[in-house]
Order: sequence, then structure tokens, then C-alpha cells
Amino acid sequence: MSNGQQQLELVMERLEQVRAAYLESARFAADQLYHGGKKKITINDVRDVCPPPPSIDPRTLGAVFRRKEDKWQVVGYERSKRAHMRPISVFTKKEE
Repeated sequence: MSNGQQQLELVMERLEQVRAAYLESARFAADQLYHGGKKKITINDVRDVCPPPPSIDPRTLGAVFRRKEDKWQVVGYERSKRAHMRPISVFTKKEE
């Protein structure tokens, strides 16, 4: 694992500890969107229904879809309407 990957893992672990309540709410929102018929979801979709607290750096919101259970997979990319048109991942649930 590269140094950059190790740092990312440390940041994600810390975010899981410090922002557990928000991540739980955002993950619930993502599940609701999916089960409500939206099969391809971005973090912007989640943010629309579950806005993050101002203290959360938007660059760390990928943690919503990253978990040890690993039930989401990237199926594409699109340009964000929020982050200066930067590419963001499009997710769907893995088949169970």
C-alpha cells in the first residue's frame, strides 16, 4: 500500500469515529434513494437529502460509500454540479 493510500485509510478511519452519526444518516439516505428506485447514486444525491454539517470537508464525503461491508460499487463518473465540475463517482449496490 502506498503512503497516499495509507493516509487516505487513516483519514477515513478517523472520519468514521468523529462523524459516525452523520455517516450513518447519509448511508441511510443512500439506501432510501436506492430502494426508492434511484439505482445510480452520487454523493450529491445524498447531500441533497442529507446535507453534511458545515464542519465536514466535502472532499471526505466518499466515506459514505466506503465501508468494510463494501456494498456499493462504482459504475461510472459524472461532473459535479457543486465542486467546480470535478468528476465524482456514480455508485450502485453490489448484487447480493
